[in-house]
Amino acid sequence: MLPADLTPLHALAGVGAMLLAISIFAGWRDRRNLRREDLDRVSLINWRQIAAVTSIIAIVALSAAAHLWFTA
Repeated sequence: MLPADLTPLHALAGVGAMLLAISIFAGWRDRRNLRREDLDRVSLINWRQIAAVTSIIAIVALSAAAHLWFTA
């Protein structure tokens, strides 16, 4: 598939799916960070904020893709 063949529906659905996967991964990492046994091993990445932001953007992208799907 060439980039010229990419429609806004495919772009929004792909970006939304990718962000949803990142959000699930970040949520899993945040849960592991909260339940760690060694309290001295802290994470340098704020996984909760990454999970929240990517979830919000994924919801917007997937809802825009659904809107394009059902109106076309």
